[in-house]
Amino acid sequence: MKKLILLLFVFLLSGPAYSWQQVVIEEQFVENQSRGQLRDRALESGFREAVSLEVQRIVPGISEDRQSALLDHIDGHVGPLVQGYRQASWKENDSVLILDMEVNIDTDSLRSLLQKTGVYYTSESLWPYDFNTRGASPADFSLLQKLQLITGTMVDGNAATILSLAKTADGLWNGSIIHDDISRSASGNDLDQVWFDLWEYFFSRPEIKSSFMQSLVLTTSGWSATDAIMNFDRMLETWDREIEHKNIISVYSGVHSLEASWQIRSLSPELLLERLENYLSAREIDYNTEH
Repeated sequence: MKKLILLLFVFLLSGPAYSWQQVVIEEQFVENQSRGQLRDRALESGFREAVSLEVQRIVPGISEDRQSALLDHIDGHVGPLVQGYRQASWKENDSVLILDMEVNIDTDSLRSLLQKTGVYYTSESLWPYDFNTRGASPADFSLLQKLQLITGTMVDGNAATILSLAKTADGLWNGSIIHDDISRSASGNDLDQVWFDLWEYFFSRPEIKSSFMQSLVLTTSGWSATDAIMNFDRMLETWDREIEHKNIISVYSGVHSLEASWQIRSLSPELLLERLENYLSAREIDYNTEH
């Protein structure tokens, strides 16, 4: 007879996900700039590069131009995403300061930013939308092109998603987004604020997220100890592209081994199944997935 094991400590040990990124930064010496100022500039560049590398790890399909535009947009969030750094070494010559270090990035918070901007969901295929605008200047249209690049959207007059933006004479933006039963309005003086307010709401809707992801239940058997299950659960945390969310459902003590199951939402189910096969089969763990 199977016995249910209450692994409360698994949930207590589960916490925010972090990732270490190795970066090497070269900064040119600037006249009238102190070494302290140069080091601060090198650190800032290193943090931005570490976030850039973590973006590439989470959404490997993102283009260079899109990533650059994204980093410009989230520039004010880079500091909070950095949890610390270690093993920093400094080298100097007559004209260059070289910084080599490992930077700890808050993966959960970065993934949340990527989801809010749409990047997480549209890194492999653009989302079509019908676009109406009034009162926009040439400079506004230039910004809109950059915002579209970040979000991963493309204008299509036959699309089911309709976005409308109107700029008043005093510079206030009013916008709305409609898709079937989804409706959202926003207003503000900053075009990018209104844009992301609308798209963040849109991509947060379960019916939209479900169009990008599949839900499945993973059941496993053959574990020799609860530590092995916990290690696998922590491993799943690092599969950022394959798993959008996971939750351990149960752990049972079988006759000769332990059994465990997870509820998983996957953005790339084929890649997930490939990784499961490589990891679990090598450890002689039997598994099954059900949608």
